[in-house]
Amino acid sequence: MKSPAVLVAALLLMTDAAPVQSPVPAPTEQLPMITPQMTLHIDSAVSAALTRQHVAAVSLAIVENGEVVYAKGYGVRDIDSGARADEQTIYPIGSNTKQFTAAAILLLQERGRLNIEDPVAKYVPDAPHGNEITVAQLLGQVSGLPDYTQTPEFGKYSSKEVTPNEMLATVRDAPLAFKPGTNWQYSNTNYLLLSMIVVAASGQPYQTFMLDNILRPLNLSTATFDTNTTTFPDEARGYTAFAMGALHGAPRTDYSWFQGAGDLMMSAVDLAKWDIALDSGSVVSPTSFNRMSTPKTLPDGTSTGYGYGLGAGNQFLGHQIVGHLGGFSGFISEDLTVPSDRVAVVLLSNSDTFNPVPIAHDILATIYGQPLPHKPAKKLAETNAEVSQAHVWLQRALAGEIGKTNAAPDFMAWMMPTTAAEASVNADLRKLGNRLGAPQAFRLVSREGPPGVHAFDYQVRFANDLIDFQYALTPSGTLDYLSFAPVYDY
Repeated sequence: MKSPAVLVAALLLMTDAAPVQSPVPAPTEQLPMITPQMTLHIDSAVSAALTRQHVAAVSLAIVENGEVVYAKGYGVRDIDSGARADEQTIYPIGSNTKQFTAAAILLLQERGRLNIEDPVAKYVPDAPHGNEITVAQLLGQVSGLPDYTQTPEFGKYSSKEVTPNEMLATVRDAPLAFKPGTNWQYSNTNYLLLSMIVVAASGQPYQTFMLDNILRPLNLSTATFDTNTTTFPDEARGYTAFAMGALHGAPRTDYSWFQGAGDLMMSAVDLAKWDIALDSGSVVSPTSFNRMSTPKTLPDGTSTGYGYGLGAGNQFLGHQIVGHLGGFSGFISEDLTVPSDRVAVVLLSNSDTFNPVPIAHDILATIYGQPLPHKPAKKLAETNAEVSQAHVWLQRALAGEIGKTNAAPDFMAWMMPTTAAEASVNADLRKLGNRLGAPQAFRLVSREGPPGVHAFDYQVRFANDLIDFQYALTPSGTLDYLSFAPVYDY
């Protein structure tokens, strides 16, 4: 069982639209500046999400025509003190760090310090499969390297400081998932290695190079790398929750585990300023940015939906979008851009259960003055056994009857490591059950899951809400995963 933050960090949920492979269109005419009516709707949408999703805080920044035109904080960055969030509140941005690392690699190539077509071993001689993989394949997430955050060592030791070589050791003897360049698979190991290549090619520590060559020159004044010891005056505290229940302080994860892959933190305004600089050619050349923002094509002709450090190749409301979703224990970030129109929507939250994608889509639709494309999920055919099983597990969960008799050891170790934790999780489940009442309709929307696990995703209609109910079972029939979240149909 992985934390919500770890799971969501691997997702690139830019939009449900099918990927396209055409290049970013030429710039269009300028959009009208944001109006009071638009900001009223946006404020309402974000505030409603805080309530419906049980989120502590969100900070928002909106870019139009290459300028930050609206920025605001909602909720509290620290529940205990009641300190309010604002547009300058600092949050970890998780995997949105990857676009910064990708830009650093391309900047070094522009300076003649490396070539992305070189084998990784040229810069990191002891890298796993280093002679088989190129730097470009790391950038595009097509290396086949396993993700060190999915190893037992990460689960056991992620609260302790670690070195890059110690992280690599956790996957050093693991086989490649596929021949490099033939498939796409999200792996934080790719961007850990890229950070090590920055060190080798520049002769500077990774963080020093990033600060001296990217963050400070762009005057991103809040952008920094967390040291686990420094606290900033406007820093948000991270929270987590289960079953849409009460927020609790998130488990501590040492930032050293995410060098190059997720160790940056900054305000929503500074991430928006980064978007402005990146698509204007102020960070890397237009050619390099095109490489970052263009989805790569596999040998079989399919699109990866990913460029270099950026999700790419999707459309929303007819506009080609680029961006990334980031997760860290207690935090979620969304950076969605339309480079052709110099538009960006940045959402940072201190609750790792926050789903920013539908809110970002709502804001983008507001900016363009278009209605949201409501698309209810298709219902999959299911067997009588699956119907019966789903009802049993939903009833069992909402009655707060989850424990070692019906849950897998991994689930118990993560969600219920102590008797007190087991009681707390089941109490949250019972509260959710009391609030929702009896289910009125089930809709199976997905059966996707990792090998060896039977996973199901249902949309369940209750009297006053539509809820996403996900559960997964081990081959022996014990619970491996369980989650509840509000459903948005756009």
